Amino acid sequence: QQQQHNHQELIWLFICFLGIMASFVCYGLLLEFATSGGRTLHELSFLFVTSGLYTLTAAAGRYVRDETPTTIPPARFAVLGLTS
Repeated sequence: QQQQHNHQELIWLFICFLGIMASFVCYGLLLEFATSGGRTLHELSFLFVTSGLYTLTAAAGRYVRDETPTTIPPARFAVLGLTS
């Protein structure tokens, strides 16, 4: 039971990571396109690195601070991650 719960937490963490990643990628691409006059796109790898660092920081902070799990359904977090 506990192992299945941990597996579900990892799946939702991955889904949230993808939502954050998509937001950063879209924002970065639009920003780079706007500031470069439409020439080329750069620093896409920077977006992946920073998204990974944000995800690891959030996951580590959760355990360091010993946060209690929320009562908000995971699907709402997924929507929040994809729309923020």
